[in-house]
Amino acid sequence: MSKYIFIIKMGLQMSLTYRLNYVISILSSAFPILLQVMLWHAVFSYTGAEKVYGYTYPEMMAYTLFALLIGQALRTGFEYEVATDIKDGGLNRFLIQPLSYLGYRLTAYLGNNISYFLVTLVLIGLCGIGLTYWLDMTFELKSFLCLLLVLCAAFMIQFFLFYMVGLVAFWAHEVWGVFESVRIVGLVLSGGIFPLTVFGETGMQILSYLPFQYVIFFPIEVVLGRVSDAEVLHGFMLQLFWVGVLWGVSRLVWQRGCKSFIALGG
Repeated sequence: MSKYIFIIKMGLQMSLTYRLNYVISILSSAFPILLQVMLWHAVFSYTGAEKVYGYTYPEMMAYTLFALLIGQALRTGFEYEVATDIKDGGLNRFLIQPLSYLGYRLTAYLGNNISYFLVTLVLIGLCGIGLTYWLDMTFELKSFLCLLLVLCAAFMIQFFLFYMVGLVAFWAHEVWGVFESVRIVGLVLSGGIFPLTVFGETGMQILSYLPFQYVIFFPIEVVLGRVSDAEVLHGFMLQLFWVGVLWGVSRLVWQRGCKSFIALGG
């Protein structure tokens, strides 16, 4: 256990050393967010509707801001390191040492992102305060506490999704295009670009059988107070279900990948 705590500390130190990266990533997203705000403003102004895709104007503006922040908090990138370990034989040290590769990647991910995660929670709170004055919205403290809970589960779902994506390198030679494609598709299906309600009832029904919506869309629904307490609990249980499923699948993929890796001589 001590070795994993050490890995978390190392990841935390690295994230604090390069904290400017987080600031730059937030600032670089300002222009796309501005475009989305202008787009939704134009849609509401043109249609004159009180709600568009089930959201009022204030809720849509809040959704756009929160999607950006949560997407940054759950950012990955370690899948490239996983692929490099597989391609360059870096897995050898994990196969001969008493250190779980999954445990190593998970603790490193926690260490690298925990500071961003906490900062994002603060920024969401500040945005919530700003929106109460700008758009006369109301947020409940209970919603923010529930957000913390469901974001922790979303954090784990995001990790296992991209951990499995990284393991594709066991069988694919060029994986960089696969990674970027999965990242874009995952961002859309998780609600990181626009609310999933734009897909309609049929699309929402299909997406309900996938884990993506529980990464960004569901947490935003929670903080906006658009779901009841019972729905929050039900959604959180589904998040835990997907964490368990993805953990089990990732272990199976890892075991089969290692057999191929060893058979090819590492």
